[in-house]
Amino acid sequence: MQMDVTGNRYIWNGSEVIKKEKATRLEFRNNFLSSGNIKQLDLNQPLRPVLFFEDTQQLIFADNTLSPMSILELSPLNLGWIVQICTSKWGGIWVWDNSQKTLYKIDKNGAIILSTPNFSNSAYLSDWEVKWMAEDGNHLFIRDNAHLLVLDILGGIEQCIAVSAFNPTWLVNGEIWESTGENLQCLYPSMNRSIPFNLHPVYLHRSGIYSGTNFETWTPWP
Repeated sequence: MQMDVTGNRYIWNGSEVIKKEKATRLEFRNNFLSSGNIKQLDLNQPLRPVLFFEDTQQLIFADNTLSPMSILELSPLNLGWIVQICTSKWGGIWVWDNSQKTLYKIDKNGAIILSTPNFSNSAYLSDWEVKWMAEDGNHLFIRDNAHLLVLDILGGIEQCIAVSAFNPTWLVNGEIWESTGENLQCLYPSMNRSIPFNLHPVYLHRSGIYSGTNFETWTPWP
């Protein structure tokens, strides 16, 4: 389950996604069967969700009712094999080519805005098997199996933070948190904060950390 900044909930599985609006209680759903299974649902712009389908190398730009507005075919762009995407608050979409270990930023038509090639040849120790990306307007964060990379908005590496094996990761109000199974651990900017699961039922969201038994009663944590 994901939630956008307005409190709308999105539940997706396979090729189907369901949106439950908080304000109107309306429910929208769509099944993108012809595009394959949904790899990522980007909600940086709640009125314009972006769906990424790795198997078919497609981006679908939807409206606020989950109806497709346009489809961007990535394969004809010769960007390699894209495995992760995230939209940018400065416009455009970050995409990671896992075959050449190259970071691109493209516009909605697929034109390249910038690229940072051959990350695997950089001085930073990393396997560059990217599992997660997110951007908050100040930094782009990239997570592989053993590192968290902090990049500036032009794709330059500022920090390389050694972490444990990959765990589910969230960007929360400028901080990076992961779930270790036993607790929530902050990875950036400081690693000295954690939240035990057995003390609080918590939910991580881009705007902050919340606690409560369900989303109707969530309050900021702690």
